[in-house]
Parts: sequence; C-alpha cells; structure tokens
Amino acid sequence: MNVSGTWFNQLGSYMILHVKGKNITGQYHTPVGSASGVYELTGKIDTDNDASTAIGWVVLWNNQTGSSDSVTAWSGQVQVISGEERIVTTWLLTTETDADDAWHSTLVGKDIFTRFEVSPEVRQANLLKGVRSSSPKIK
Repeated sequence: MNVSGTWFNQLGSYMILHVKGKNITGQYHTPVGSASGVYELTGKIDTDNDASTAIGWVVLWNNQTGSSDSVTAWSGQVQVISGEERIVTTWLLTTETDADDAWHSTLVGKDIFTRFEVSPEVRQANLLKGVRSSSPKIK
C-alpha cells in the first residue's frame, strides 16, 4: 500500500508523508495549543505488502517558533478497514525533565490517521471527550 500523501488525525493534525523504499520523510502540521506549527517527520515502513503494514515515525517538537524539549514517536499499522485506509497508532510523548521528575515525563495515547480531514465539530467533540494530543506545549 502506498502511504505517500496527506493523512489526518482525530484532532485536526495532519502529516504529509514521502516514502522512498523503507524510509519516510515529511512534515507534521498541528493546530493544537502552543505547539501549533509545522515540524519535520522521519520514520520507517515495512515494504513486504502484507494486509497490514508496520509503520513508525518520530517528530522532534522544535521548529522556527520554538522548542518544547520533547519528542513524540508513533508506532502502528497501515490497514484497510471497511474499505478505508487507516494508520492506527500508539504514541509516546516524552518531555525532558529533571531526574527526580522522570516518572511523569512520558504520556501515552492513540491516534488514527485517515485520508480525510475531520470536521470542526468532530474535532471539538474529541477534545471534549478528553482525547489527548500527541503535540506538546511549547515553552
């Protein structure tokens, strides 16, 4: 399955992926909070053409507007569910902390990316349900 192109998550963030062999590069765009902006993305994808395809990528939350001293890693699978392409992932957002605070440095969540942007109403409903963002707060 060709995953190059634009993918949207449930909170309105989107990524533009460029795949060459097993390598992924691209941009991650987030409208969420103080991290709002565009960030570099890099990752890997399995290329053996199974029904599900393993995929993973990383975003360092540092761009021209600032740094959050954090990184998010997504790991998941590209799948076709009811005829719709999806990237179903679990993410880890790790923020730099002092050694004494390391116990709360990492958040865990889930994202589902599709080829279609969610409506503002769905985005707001997800926020109200407490869906966590993989985007950190910029200092």
